[in-house]
Amino acid sequence: DCPHSVKAVAFVKQLASRRSGIQLHFYDVLKDRPALERLYELSRKHQEKNPGVPSIIVAGRFLVGWDRDETSGRAVEDSLLIEVFTRAGCDHCRRAKEYLARLRPRYPAFEVRIYDIFANAAARQRFEHLAGVHGLGSPGLPAFHLCKQLVVGFLSEETTGRRLEALLTST
Repeated sequence: DCPHSVKAVAFVKQLASRRSGIQLHFYDVLKDRPALERLYELSRKHQEKNPGVPSIIVAGRFLVGWDRDETSGRAVEDSLLIEVFTRAGCDHCRRAKEYLARLRPRYPAFEVRIYDIFANAAARQRFEHLAGVHGLGSPGLPAFHLCKQLVVGFLSEETTGRRLEALLTST
């Protein structure tokens, strides 16, 4: 009963009580050999050199350890955030927003924040920062930041929509 694990479990249970759609699975890797092997497998997949407990997989992110709710908890909640960067008058942005309205009920655990980068300077700076981190010079709009990825553009639900949903369901 690692104190950090106890804190992490309490936090994610509380988060799941506030947001529907979160599935929780808890494993004691000291008592469950297959769970320990799975932890090592996931550590390799996510290129984590120092697997440990607690380990949390959320929206494609593999988080190891627990500091405080304000920092580690924020990392968990940020993993359940979809940031969408748009601009007024953009037809692709309008269609993306229509798609997101249909997507939200299927993925209620995720918080969607939509920003107009021309009306919100902080959102524009965030978008420019993300574009730089992802090696994109001047990407178009709309752009979706989720699951450590920046997806630029929106063609249709069948193309971009499928790509976004694949990110949401990856582990």
